[in-house]
Amino acid sequence: SQEQNISCVIRLIQEGRCALVTSFGIFKFMACYSMCQFVSVLILYWIATNLTDNQFVYIDLFIITTLFVTFSYTAACESIAQEAPSHRLLSFVTCSSIALQCGIFVAFQTLAYFYVRWQSWFYPFVYDSNSDQMACYENTAVFLISVNQYIILAVVFSKSAPYRRSMLTNYAFMINIAIVVGVNLFVIFAPTDWLGNLLETWDAPRDNPNLSIKFVLVGAILMNFLIAFLVEQLVESVWFSRLVHRAGRRLISKPKEFERVARQLKLERGEWPPISVHFQRTGQRELLNFVAQGGGGSADEAVKPNQVSVEIKPMEADRPRADSEQQKKKKKKKYYTAL
Repeated sequence: SQEQNISCVIRLIQEGRCALVTSFGIFKFMACYSMCQFVSVLILYWIATNLTDNQFVYIDLFIITTLFVTFSYTAACESIAQEAPSHRLLSFVTCSSIALQCGIFVAFQTLAYFYVRWQSWFYPFVYDSNSDQMACYENTAVFLISVNQYIILAVVFSKSAPYRRSMLTNYAFMINIAIVVGVNLFVIFAPTDWLGNLLETWDAPRDNPNLSIKFVLVGAILMNFLIAFLVEQLVESVWFSRLVHRAGRRLISKPKEFERVARQLKLERGEWPPISVHFQRTGQRELLNFVAQGGGGSADEAVKPNQVSVEIKPMEADRPRADSEQQKKKKKKKYYTAL
């Protein structure tokens, strides 16, 4: 920092927390992106096909690379939150977020796959070892639903307050999202011949395209975004983090020794250490007078009316020890008298 005083500490904390949250968001985005693409490939492998080379290039270069670069341009929040962000990359909250998001996009890709197969105009893909043709209805449905899921993951994992500013202030990221969403909608509703041939996508159906199928696909994308956003807000909330922390302490961690002793002392009857009733009722002025007199007067000195005697009873643990010493002395006397 160029400010050679303590005022730069606040700015340092803000930027550090923003960088930490951004790093975690990029990690989750890349982890879910790879899992999402892996699931798409597994679904298409089931019918002996796969995403085409141009589809892989469209996903990796046009969508993932641009979103990855502009994702981190969001500035730090101007205020400092009381709760510090998580500092563990593989914490339960982070792993739960990734696992739940993976489950959501697996479910929607599977639904898109079976929805196309249930249509009356559908005909299955026939594998031909002598041909490189991979385009089919299943490929188009899984590809169109997955390219929008990458955008959903980038938006969901782009955190705002209390550690980062709003996503709307990141103009590069918002322009990037607008361009990618516009191209995806163009591919869904009005693909040209050269774009369809380039990405190897089919209209549904091919001979007579139906807009209702496309609107159903867009509705599924919006539902995917709503569920993913709500789940991420719930998992990343302070309430969920505290709940996981308390559950982890009860199941894994053991109570410390001083906590066990303090709990045991609270359960015991009375206060600790045991104090005489006269001492508890003694006022502050009487105690000061008692200390000023050096712990008390002589035996012949009369007790003043306002003077309160202080009596400290021995602890319960000391009484058995004193009795045992007296018993030992009595036993020794009896032994010597017998001799």
